[in-house]
Amino acid sequence: MYKDYKLDRFQREALQAVRAGDHVLVSAPTGCGKTLIAEYAIEQALERGERIIYTAPIKALSNQKFRDFGAMYGAKVGIMTGDVTINPGAQALIMTTEIFRNTIFDDPSRLADVRYVIHDEVHYLDDPDRGTVWEESIIFSPPEIRFIGLSATISNLDQLAGWIREIRPGRLRVVRENRRPVPLHLQIWNGERAYDIAQLKGNHVPLPRSERKGRGRRGRRGTESDGADETRALRRRRRRRRGEPAVVAQMRSLIDHIVERKHLPAIVFVFSRAYVEKYARRCRRLDLLDEQERARIREHWRSLALEFELDETEPRTAALRDLLLRGIAYHHAGMLPTLKEVVERLFTSGLIKLLFATETFALGVNMPARAVAFETLKKFDGIKRDWMRSR
Repeated sequence: MYKDYKLDRFQREALQAVRAGDHVLVSAPTGCGKTLIAEYAIEQALERGERIIYTAPIKALSNQKFRDFGAMYGAKVGIMTGDVTINPGAQALIMTTEIFRNTIFDDPSRLADVRYVIHDEVHYLDDPDRGTVWEESIIFSPPEIRFIGLSATISNLDQLAGWIREIRPGRLRVVRENRRPVPLHLQIWNGERAYDIAQLKGNHVPLPRSERKGRGRRGRRGTESDGADETRALRRRRRRRRGEPAVVAQMRSLIDHIVERKHLPAIVFVFSRAYVEKYARRCRRLDLLDEQERARIREHWRSLALEFELDETEPRTAALRDLLLRGIAYHHAGMLPTLKEVVERLFTSGLIKLLFATETFALGVNMPARAVAFETLKKFDGIKRDWMRSR
């Protein structure tokens, strides 16, 4: 037992390794309770008078962990990100991985009394742009530091463990858990309805009715096909003249589908900052809160506006407030840090029912969502648009 929780097998193994002072590499599905391992390591460090660092790949995750651990351990917790620095000399310090790596090279004496470094989302090692930051953090850290690596998506766990054993002194414990406690139901939206992936035949998604018009049995040859091609070309020209209304219309029909089936709260990932805000504004016709929830969000907003000294007359701030009062919000890296913090806190409280976000909100952030949707399964990887792949 730990904090009145009955531990799973993989949690017991990981906690034993932390007590023994070993490196720990944990691979377990989302929702299994990996954060409990980090909490235990922090608690042990605080009791022993040692320092511990928790790193995360994105600021949203760092901010959430600072709030969570700060609520548990108070002034013993600090944070350092590109946006904010609070209590940098704290015993337990939350930071982005880049700041930890920079500390190793710029001022390694600040790490003299650090016992453990927790790398959340350690699979970022294979990121083509930022993976070297994780590599350098592990390679160049002082030899007395031990690492805890947490991930839900490490495919080559043994290979990674072998590499760490080669470059770091000390024992390494590998901990695996394959059971997923939260089942996933995967569907594809074709613009009109959702199809269970398991039920699709031949890996083809049926076209919506609007795209089937003009297609007969001879649709691939003869005049019928020519007529269909002309119709589709005309439709594409109309869409371009209207500023891609078909894309927006499909998103609105998807949101209607999610709302009708009461699959809220929901997160919709959109890989464009401009469209994140556009989709949120297009949904302002929806009112997803009851009066009690609206009163609570007004109260939270007033409190956070005072805390962060928000200028409510500023157009973007006012527009976000108006959406929040309908249970809708957006989140992306181009927002003011204070507004991102407001959205993160309100979503955690369950008062935001529909959130449009870029991938800055995706990694490891513990947010209460019943449904998650992707606008597209292709994403620009810095060189070209390519299909997203599961790990």
